[in-house]
Amino acid sequence: MAVTKTLTAVGFALAVCALPMAAEAGKTWDSLKPDVFGARPIQDGRGIVQLTAPNRPEDQRAVPVAVAARFADGRTIKSV
Repeated sequence: MAVTKTLTAVGFALAVCALPMAAEAGKTWDSLKPDVFGARPIQDGRGIVQLTAPNRPEDQRAVPVAVAARFADGRTIKSV
């Protein structure tokens, strides 16, 4: 359960960091960040986790997302 929460938090952080407007997220991000991360710092995940999704999916209700991870301790991602 803790690994799932950690991977979810890492994925969320990476997704937010990948957004071009992440620095200007504003009030929504400011109120959401403490709920998701608490007081923990958000670290750069480049080279550890890669999320891939199509620019324009065929069906916007079901967007395929691929996850590739290289954790130093050998952990893997089983599902998202």
